[in-house]
Amino acid sequence: MLLLAVPVLLVAGLVWYLTSDGGDGAPVAESSEPPSVSPPATATPTPTAEAPRARKRQVKTPAPADNELGLPRAVVVQLGQVADLYGYGLGPGTSLDYEQATNFAYAVSIICDDLRSGAMTLQESIDEDVVSGAPPGDARGFNRYLKGVFCPEYYAAGN
Repeated sequence: MLLLAVPVLLVAGLVWYLTSDGGDGAPVAESSEPPSVSPPATATPTPTAEAPRARKRQVKTPAPADNELGLPRAVVVQLGQVADLYGYGLGPGTSLDYEQATNFAYAVSIICDDLRSGAMTLQESIDEDVVSGAPPGDARGFNRYLKGVFCPEYYAAGN
């Protein structure tokens, strides 16, 4: 009910303000002639529109790599998280720390090299992981991550 009363009061206040006498007590004379409008005694300069300022494009520079592969820290951290997600980490309830993820990056970089050279296909890599004991769904998911995300980062780092 209070929410309905607020808009009603606002409208009533606006109507009162528009029909009020300006606060001096004199009644507002109604006239059929439109009020005359005269220019102000001192003309104020018309503000000119300022040209829009060009926004400086902030280019993010990648953090320096702290590994011999030249990979940014974020890429290595993400690899560790994905490895944990698909069961390629240390085991249930245990996450790879940064050093372990870096060591893992060295190991999977061999897969990236083999995929790029054609020495191995994505399906062959998946099959190797399944033979080693990975569930087929996890092997597919992890190897697709390697081919689609990690390996391109690895190549972009100059490897």
